[in-house]
Amino acid sequence: MSSDSRHTDFQSVEDLIRHARLERTVTLAHLFADGVEALGRGLTRVMHSVLGGFAHAANARTVEADAFMRRSMSRN
Repeated sequence: MSSDSRHTDFQSVEDLIRHARLERTVTLAHLFADGVEALGRGLTRVMHSVLGGFAHAANARTVEADAFMRRSMSRN
């Protein structure tokens, strides 16, 4: 059996294996990309939440510092 006949005998199987590996690689790449995107969205939400809390606290201190508006500010 020469190497040429061996190569042609298993060519279709090798092509299927190569195709399956490519599909697996693409699937893993999509999974990784989706994970990175979800992580970015989560970090953005956390950042907006924290910065919004800081802005609210600063605004509450400003209102409390104003003597005329002190009575209108509810203390929670």
